[in-house]
Amino acid sequence: MLGSQVAGPPASMINPIPELTVVLHDGRVTAWQSIDDLIVQGRHILAIKAIRQAEVCSLQRAIDVFAERCELLRRTRPDDFEAPVKSGDVDE
Repeated sequence: MLGSQVAGPPASMINPIPELTVVLHDGRVTAWQSIDDLIVQGRHILAIKAIRQAEVCSLQRAIDVFAERCELLRRTRPDDFEAPVKSGDVDE
């Protein structure tokens, strides 16, 4: 049929990325708070996408920045990360 389209979820529901920029009191714009939140929530792919968008960089550079940021957050905000589940801790 001409003009028919396959219905699907609205674009706003597909891989939503939270607002990346925050205007600070001195006029600077930063995306790190949103990116940090994604990292500690374990939403790593979205965090890397957000880094690429905020930094306008290659995927490899975004992965490198992501790894550096994870290390920083684990040192400065260790309580924000959930403890990893060990195989012996899982109910079967």
